[in-house]
Amino acid sequence: MQDLGDNQTRIRLEDLLVSESASTTPTLLVCGIQEHERPLKGAAGEIDWRLKGFLSRFLIRGHITGKTGEVTYVPVIVRGTTRHILLVGTHENASARENQTLFGKINATMKNLNLSKVALSVRSFPKTSPSEIAQHFSNVQVEIAQ
Repeated sequence: MQDLGDNQTRIRLEDLLVSESASTTPTLLVCGIQEHERPLKGAAGEIDWRLKGFLSRFLIRGHITGKTGEVTYVPVIVRGTTRHILLVGTHENASARENQTLFGKINATMKNLNLSKVALSVRSFPKTSPSEIAQHFSNVQVEIAQ
């Protein structure tokens, strides 16, 4: 874990899925998926691997598509504790406006779930710096995953 200052740290998103500390402070794990990217890559692919293809099965069945702007909440039980995963449909050329809309949806999901900690994959938002990502979240602990 790398301290980035301003209430940010850098971690591996998939490690939070199985870490013991994740059970003490519920965290919303956010990773982007792309509509035409199969198999899943990046943090979503690594989480899917840890979950033995659980996310891929949602894709295969058409429950999620990865279409830009799509937001899908997936609660999973790991070692008896609920882990909160949010898949967001994005693309590598997403505009600042598209990302801002997604960050608004992420904030709304956090509010609905009463969560105060979010971990996002920086690879999901390639044109947005970690500090720009953190600016979209107030009163929330932000962790930036590689």
